[in-house]
Amino acid sequence: MHVRFELYTALLAQQSLKVDYSAFMLEDFIEPVNDIAWSNRMMWINARVLQWCQSEDRRVEKWSELCAAVHEWECSRPDSFNPFHYREASGEGEDYYSEIWYSLPEHGTAFTLHRVFRS
Repeated sequence: MHVRFELYTALLAQQSLKVDYSAFMLEDFIEPVNDIAWSNRMMWINARVLQWCQSEDRRVEKWSELCAAVHEWECSRPDSFNPFHYREASGEGEDYYSEIWYSLPEHGTAFTLHRVFRS
């Protein structure tokens, strides 16, 4: 919960993260056992990406490592993270944005964080 709040606050206020998230990795994030852990893993990766962006030491090797972590998440995540409904945006009026439905809030959170990273 702390990581989620700190990430939200840092993005909203455009400030640095206070904890060094690259220093350690929780076991639940290495081998997630449920959808909540999978969602938290994407949150953790995004915190590390934000920290990399804000650091003075932005080596390409570290960026490649973070990209690999996102790719690994994409390839390993459970099928439950796939939306059960998707409608493409028309770009006009009420259909300006795509309509995407997930079965759990954790799926939507992970998808949103994943899209932020990919942007």
